[in-house]
Amino acid sequence: MRAKNKKGFTLLELMISVGITAIISAAILNIFSIGLSSWQIGEAKIESQYQARKAMQEITQDLRLSNPGHIDVLNDSNTEIQTGIGTKLRFQVPSYDNKIIHFLGGDVALAAIRLDNDNNIIWGADNTNGYFIQYQLVTSGTNHQLARVILNSSFTQVSRRVLANNILAVGFKGIPSGTSNPRSVEISITGSNTINTGRSVSFKLTSLINARN
Repeated sequence: MRAKNKKGFTLLELMISVGITAIISAAILNIFSIGLSSWQIGEAKIESQYQARKAMQEITQDLRLSNPGHIDVLNDSNTEIQTGIGTKLRFQVPSYDNKIIHFLGGDVALAAIRLDNDNNIIWGADNTNGYFIQYQLVTSGTNHQLARVILNSSFTQVSRRVLANNILAVGFKGIPSGTSNPRSVEISITGSNTINTGRSVSFKLTSLINARN
């Protein structure tokens, strides 16, 4: 009997096969790399915006308690401005006293606005008469942070709490423009975060907040 002719791969066929495999592998790797980069960008945006949104929420809660006569938009030199965009926002909120009310056989704690002898609201910050709340950028090394600062009646810092990291800029604009007693404040927060590839991811949040008191 004659032996069957067994034919193997030629060198050219092997080279073509290896080349096709390499192309497919490179394409798969590229798709994976793009997917990983997109995921990192999304995570960086979520992390940065989460802090900034929480900061914006806290500013909103504080400012809504204030009054047009107790809101100042300031520049970097701590000078009040009535037009344009400032870098600091300083204001006061009512002080409160906790009062215990006897109700249906139980005690209920209620927060009552603190009044002076003429029944005028006593203004301050963190329930301390005459103090101020100020939102501004602070720097820690190369990191710019949005902070809530408490000032005493002489505008000296008493305490500071960081609300968000990696903030590039904050802007405060009093509305209506041209008045020292703005009824509303337009706030913008611009931030950035850097992913592992060194790419910078930026975002911007804006909000218009009305003083209620």
